[in-house]
Amino acid sequence: MDEEIETNIEQEQEHIEEPALDNSHTSNTDESQLDTDEQELPENQPQQQANPENTITKIDIPNVNTKIKYGLQEDDEWTQATVMGKGGKATGRNKHYVNVQREEDEQKVGIHLDKVEFEVIKNAGSDAHVSSSADANIVFIPVSHHGDNEVVQAKHQELQNWQDFKVYTEVQDHGQKKLSTRWVVTEKTLPNGEKGVKARLVVRGFEEEQQIPSDSPTASKSTLRIVMAIAASQDWKCESIDIKAAFLQGRKIDRDVYLVPPSEVREGVIWKIEKAVYGLADASRNWFFSVKEELLKLNCKQSQLDKALFRWYNNGRLEGVFVMHVDDFLFAGSEAFNKNVIDRVVDKYKVGRREIESFRYVGLDLEQGESGIKVNQDEYVMEKYQ
Repeated sequence: MDEEIETNIEQEQEHIEEPALDNSHTSNTDESQLDTDEQELPENQPQQQANPENTITKIDIPNVNTKIKYGLQEDDEWTQATVMGKGGKATGRNKHYVNVQREEDEQKVGIHLDKVEFEVIKNAGSDAHVSSSADANIVFIPVSHHGDNEVVQAKHQELQNWQDFKVYTEVQDHGQKKLSTRWVVTEKTLPNGEKGVKARLVVRGFEEEQQIPSDSPTASKSTLRIVMAIAASQDWKCESIDIKAAFLQGRKIDRDVYLVPPSEVREGVIWKIEKAVYGLADASRNWFFSVKEELLKLNCKQSQLDKALFRWYNNGRLEGVFVMHVDDFLFAGSEAFNKNVIDRVVDKYKVGRREIESFRYVGLDLEQGESGIKVNQDEYVMEKYQ
């Protein structure tokens, strides 16, 4: 069964390209370099790359005052901004460079539109602007509303998470190199209609001078199909789990990183960070290896063809499969698998949503019944193109 799964994955990966899932992180990495976290992984490349000289691809530069959202492929949430002006000549080397003002902190920055993914926000005219992800509609709340009661409460909860997960220790400022932070506040509307304000304290990781390996795998489309096919053939229920404040629950980092705390924290001290928090280059990578270590302790085996796939055997028989897309887990297996693996994972990490049989996973709507598993992307496509 072990060799059969690997062979099926390899055969699936040879199929023609299909509509892309909502993969925020790289899944096609150099597998030989993912065996140990000490080895450096190749840097993740954004989907919109600088064009070769023999390729002609037009990038429409947004007009001044146009609202856009942009981000690298590995970003969980994109940044919303207003275009302030063009930064280069129309035929020059910087023809894709624009100056923008970010919505969340009103800072003016420059970006190369050929080095990031970006979209023009339609019908943007209010203080808060709407974005979307595979599992929720997201409204970014501007700095001017950060004093609202619900935002203050959300910030307090985030700071409490940092304390609960022992993310930092307070130290005296002796002139250490320090990174700054910013608040990213959003209101999310989940598919079930539930709303909630979420505040995330993000480190300005680009201020860190040393080069940090940042790549981390996520399950490929072919692997997801294999997992669902195995679940259907074995009559296992597909389930998904969302981990709360995932990066804050990762393992300790092995370098010294100091932060200037946000204004909501008492003055006179700085923070020494113990975890790879949001904004650091290796945040997703550190989280992946944290989960990998836990699964290997539970006697799971990691796939050699897709490093985000893990299998669990009981007396030589395959009884569980597990894949991860950053903080979203998809799994299926026997009662023994759920007891010996999943229950322990749930005990290890603070879990948000846990859904079974009917749910959305990275842009795929899954519905499992007696006849098998039905998959579609209808709602995801409508959200992207409405």
